[in-house]
Amino acid sequence: MTADPTEQDFRAAATAAAARLAEALLAAPGPAAREIAAVLPHPFSNMTRDDWTRAIDLWRRLGAPLLKELPPRPCPACGASEADALFESFDGHPYVECRGCRTWYVPLRVNGELYKRYFERAPEARRYGDYTDVQGADASVAAVDRARFDDYYADLLHCLGGEARRFASLDIGCGVGNSLDSARARGIEAFGVEVNENAVAVARRAGRAVSFPQELPPERTFDLITLWETLEHIDTPLDTLRWAAARLAPGGVLAITVPNLNSPAIRSMRADSMQIHGGPAWPGHINLYTQQTLALLLARAGFQAADVCGQYSMNLHELAAYHLGRWSGARDYARADAPQVVLPAAAAELARAMATVATAWEEAAAFAPILRVFAVRKGEAAPPGLVSMQAARRARIAARLSGVYGVGGGARSGVRGEPAPLSTAAWRDERLELAGGGARFSGRAAPYAYLWKSPPVSLDAGDEIRLRGKLYAGGVSVGLQKDGVWATTAAADRKGVFELAVAAPAAGVYEIVVANHNPADAPTDVDLDRIERVIHAGK
Repeated sequence: MTADPTEQDFRAAATAAAARLAEALLAAPGPAAREIAAVLPHPFSNMTRDDWTRAIDLWRRLGAPLLKELPPRPCPACGASEADALFESFDGHPYVECRGCRTWYVPLRVNGELYKRYFERAPEARRYGDYTDVQGADASVAAVDRARFDDYYADLLHCLGGEARRFASLDIGCGVGNSLDSARARGIEAFGVEVNENAVAVARRAGRAVSFPQELPPERTFDLITLWETLEHIDTPLDTLRWAAARLAPGGVLAITVPNLNSPAIRSMRADSMQIHGGPAWPGHINLYTQQTLALLLARAGFQAADVCGQYSMNLHELAAYHLGRWSGARDYARADAPQVVLPAAAAELARAMATVATAWEEAAAFAPILRVFAVRKGEAAPPGLVSMQAARRARIAARLSGVYGVGGGARSGVRGEPAPLSTAAWRDERLELAGGGARFSGRAAPYAYLWKSPPVSLDAGDEIRLRGKLYAGGVSVGLQKDGVWATTAAADRKGVFELAVAAPAAGVYEIVVANHNPADAPTDVDLDRIERVIHAGK
């Protein structure tokens, strides 16, 4: 049985990383005696360390006692009531593990009503809860927000097939609405709902279409509904997902990101993890899901996962320092203006050598600190661009591994499928330069204009056409036409190495079309390395 190509890349990268580690450790005598300092990133995106520690202190003294008065709640994922006590978080919230599905959660009704009572006790704490002014006014915070949203929406549009029609999206729990700016920049008609009155006011002053949930017309539906780092904060997540299901248009996609309980750093650091907090001035991460437990919750609301991956990466230097007794996680962050750890050279070299392969593994196998899920209604077909989006993700991972360890990427390009020579075309843009079996386009083209079209090709149902290359500016798409009508398309609009894949929906004669994927008259700069036909694996 032949191993999966991505798995082969990981094996080769791990081997290369191990060789690099051995080389580093043997390069100088007595490596275990040496020590190396590593600076840790500042963990607070919307408040200073002093404000954070003050918020924690106020909450533990004046807010945490209110937790004893809250009614209990069942497991947010499966609904079971029996649970085992785990620990108390650094901000004084009790965490338990569900005996049924093993979700970690705060077994109390932690919501906005609790914090209203708390602010009456501690008026000073209200300013820590209204952190949204910082998000709205601080350009650097907004830029970080939009960078992650840009990637999310690029993948969503790719997953939906990269079609040139206008989608409508709704972001639930959108805060001040930075996500809406990212969506609108990609041609999406973007709306948001939010319960925080201060956040809604900030968003509206910025001209964003943000409302309170009760203001949304019940008949209004959306092609995309998103909950970006929202479900972990809600004490009734099933109700929220059912509310979303009623507003998702047929064939639509639900997109979710949440902290990932299966991240090695979160699971092993437990109460010392910065990801595990009930909230010192607003509902925090009171629900901690794994891929499996989030699937349970989605199923109860009528959804099924179509794609799951990890986002971002754990800090290997911090994790090593914690398990070597040289760092205490949240407790040390509260004491350090410029946090850093000092590691034995052997541990530091291990973290450095394994960083890239660990990041790739976290993304591909969904062990990263953030879990991202694209879901559809039960019984509905997968989104048309799903296969292509997943292929593009594999190509990005392979490119990273290749760049650091010299494995993956183009090493398999000669054996994966039957090539469709770019030099053999029924039509091509005269500016498309052919060279060495590939092609290059650099210039302006009309929005969604064709760049290359193949002669008719016979495909069986499930056969894939794959396009690989590197994008420097603009966007590019590949699609199948049958009798002049689009059967399927996939697009790339993120700079870097890409792999697009489209599958024939039925047996027949098709034309392969490569097109510009700019919605406006803007430059496109792309290398097209290879087009190939891959026979459906089921044959």
